[in-house]
Amino acid sequence: MKVMVSVNKSKVPWDELMEQCRKTAPFINEAMGDSMKWKIWIENKEEGLIGGVYCFEDEEEFRKRMVEGRAKDRLPTLIENVYSQVFDVNVDLSRVNKASI
Repeated sequence: MKVMVSVNKSKVPWDELMEQCRKTAPFINEAMGDSMKWKIWIENKEEGLIGGVYCFEDEEEFRKRMVEGRAKDRLPTLIENVYSQVFDVNVDLSRVNKASI
């Protein structure tokens, strides 16, 4: 199991970004299919940052779908990537701290 943490900086006013994110969220499920277990949206409005923590099993399939999905996704015109990194999940330690995995 792996997670990707992605943080992006908004290029537009926050309300405009949130409106587009609400429209985009269902599309992410469709675009990612079974390659994504879940996504948690993260934000820091004061800094104009928005992002996500994505959980997935197959990194190759996940990355392929991320690239294909972004072509149709409208968010890249509203944000710029600040940080993205993929991590392995330490399941044993995560369960100690109440992770439902």
